[in-house]
Amino acid sequence: MIRLSRRLRHAALPALFALSSAASAALPTLASSTFDSDTEGWTFLNDARYFAWSPRDGNPDGHIHGTDIGNDQTWYYVAPDAFLGNKLAALNGTLSYDMLQDRATGQYDAADVILIGNGVALVWEFDYNPAETWTHFSVTLNPSAGWRVGDPLGDHATDDDFHTVLSDLSALYIRGEYRNLTGFDNSGLDNVVLLAGVVPEPAPAALLLGGMALIGVAARRLR
Repeated sequence: MIRLSRRLRHAALPALFALSSAASAALPTLASSTFDSDTEGWTFLNDARYFAWSPRDGNPDGHIHGTDIGNDQTWYYVAPDAFLGNKLAALNGTLSYDMLQDRATGQYDAADVILIGNGVALVWEFDYNPAETWTHFSVTLNPSAGWRVGDPLGDHATDDDFHTVLSDLSALYIRGEYRNLTGFDNSGLDNVVLLAGVVPEPAPAALLLGGMALIGVAARRLR
């Protein structure tokens, strides 16, 4: 058995903690859109117009944006294939994005994020809407976060619901309309990121070797 002096243990623990923290912080990105050069395949659903990519005024660089027509429908940004398919790895992960509005008056509530898979729709509604400057949104993809089935007042989502939807995700919608007034109802979207919920564990041998190397460095510094 390897025995370390108290002094060496105290010197090595911060290094081992840093190694463990670095491993746990590396959540894999399953899909992302930063809109630096084009729409990256994003489209829209319902009564939007002037949907386009802009090379400026994003957060930073480019972004996509659209304007409400005013036909009493809530319009949504529609994610491309990169965000769809088998996304079970996203369970317990996060979906995040940045959004802004041209005007933040006359607001109304609706489902902000909709996930559809195998005939089941999971919906999420934030308790705040975008400001007139870039506003960050992030939601965890698991039942305890408060997702609902069908609409914001539907049944609470279960583990089975998430497995059903994420095993074959066929649609991901992000709300683009927030005002119940016609005219000047514009929004912009940037930095959509889908992160996995499981961090690959380092192989035990690799972790041990890395830890021993850090202990060796700490030991040399104590000489």
